[in-house]
Amino acid sequence: MAGKKTKFGYDVAVQRIEKCMRSNGLSLDLSDLKLTTVPPEVWQLTELTNLSLSGNQLTALPPEIGKLSMLTKFFVNGNQLKALPPEIGYLSALTGLYLSDNKLAILPREIGQLSALKVLNINGN
Repeated sequence: MAGKKTKFGYDVAVQRIEKCMRSNGLSLDLSDLKLTTVPPEVWQLTELTNLSLSGNQLTALPPEIGKLSMLTKFFVNGNQLKALPPEIGYLSALTGLYLSDNKLAILPREIGQLSALKVLNINGN
């Protein structure tokens, strides 16, 4: 049953991504879908300014996150992240990075490159 829920969530995510692609959307909400991986189609949405991956079961973010350099808000709270890839430093437009309630012990030094960052929420790690 859990496998079906995960598959269902992944299918919903792909549908939302396709809709976002068709409408040239700037915001994508993939929260609370029980995702264990981010569908690779997300990395094609290079114009995204707002991405929510909150409340999933992600343990890592791939280096491709660096392709989303237009992001201003990135919500990845409530997952199982243990580390962030150094490519997080490529998200130079970020004003809000929400990482609360993960399993992060350290942040990569590349976080310091995020000069536009106004909100960094790391509570509950």
